[in-house]
Amino acid sequence: MIKNIEKVVLNLYLIITIFINIFVFHFLHSTFSIKELTIILILGFMALVFETLFNLYWAILTKKRLFKYKYGCILNCNSSIYNVLLWYAGILLLFTIYKIFNYTIFLKGYLIYTLSTTILLILFLLTKNIKHKPKVFPLIPLILPLIVYIIIAHSFKFLITLLVFSTIAFSVELTINIIGKIITKKYLWTYEYCPILNKATSLYNIIPFMYASAGFITIIEIAKLFF
Repeated sequence: MIKNIEKVVLNLYLIITIFINIFVFHFLHSTFSIKELTIILILGFMALVFETLFNLYWAILTKKRLFKYKYGCILNCNSSIYNVLLWYAGILLLFTIYKIFNYTIFLKGYLIYTLSTTILLILFLLTKNIKHKPKVFPLIPLILPLIVYIIIAHSFKFLITLLVFSTIAFSVELTINIIGKIITKKYLWTYEYCPILNKATSLYNIIPFMYASAGFITIIEIAKLFF
């Protein structure tokens, strides 16, 4: 049986999700096909797995996970079942921005960046026994492919698109966490690796949001070809 505080948190997630939907469909006048909405909803569930794997990756390399959830915990609090709502709303907002600013021209870059970074993330797990790694070590697989691609493609605009995505995601996530703290007296999640603002977030989070943004867009566009 869900505790009262859990009901409050679940209702908060629902309200935030509804607000983002109203913002996207009413104020931004965005339109999506049934196919796109279905893929985004499925990605909302898949994102729970993605963030858990990323958190485990971080913990393996640094001996300390990046974040921990407080409510609706699943998989040792590496994720929250309530997060399906926020991931769906977040990906919906992301894809809206992607279409409004015509960032579709960078789809090839998103694909290359996502694939190369994913491969490096897996390979970096082999370095788990290396001692005295710098704090930024887990970010190297996310930054290196980005730098290489920018140099080869001579496209700083590609970097700007990812910075736009990650900055918005970072700001929205932090705002939601602060709202949660105001309502429940506790943050909805806390950061354990180089935290700032009383563990409400971490600056290290900006780079993973760039990777996640590119990855979600890539998956949506590829999935549309098969459904």
